[in-house]
Amino acid sequence: MSWTHAALTSLLFAGTALADPQPWERESPWERALPHLGVPGRVLGGGVSRGPFVSVDAGLALAPGATEGRGVAPAASLRLGWQFPVGLAVSLNLAALDASAARLGDGSLRVVTFGGRYTVPFLLPQPFVEAAVGGAWTILALPPAPGPTVLATTLGAGVSAPFTRFFAVELAVRDHIAFYEPFLAQVIALELGVTLFFPGG
Repeated sequence: MSWTHAALTSLLFAGTALADPQPWERESPWERALPHLGVPGRVLGGGVSRGPFVSVDAGLALAPGATEGRGVAPAASLRLGWQFPVGLAVSLNLAALDASAARLGDGSLRVVTFGGRYTVPFLLPQPFVEAAVGGAWTILALPPAPGPTVLATTLGAGVSAPFTRFFAVELAVRDHIAFYEPFLAQVIALELGVTLFFPGG
């Protein structure tokens, strides 16, 4: 075999190697399928969106074992935070719940917490878990005055479906607990919402 033939063979081999990316650089089946669904594949293939975000959710809340009040009532929440590329996020959360669902009277229950979330970036939809701690207070209708602020925690889980780097739809279940004396006020909310991301690049 001549040196010319050997050189051509080497160039062909090098070109093939460059054309075929390493296994960790290849697109997953999800990434190849997403563009056909109108979703950029690299949204999932490159992880989650990064940067600041705002999320608005609405749904229904219920108090387990409630014997007074409506038991089931509307729920809404607002989250402002920052998403890191590794799937971690921190956020300030505001939840507006019906106080009657938590057997706290006729009015509303506000829960303000700060916490974190972890999102699994390589699945579709992307599952997540979250935990936060803060405070809660009631705003009763009669008399129209805020009640005392007590310790509150929120645990949640759900799935997120990112449609672009800037927009995702989420379904979540959140367990809010307000530590009143001598009882705990527990409200479980099922919420559907949207998240808007503002990635920096």
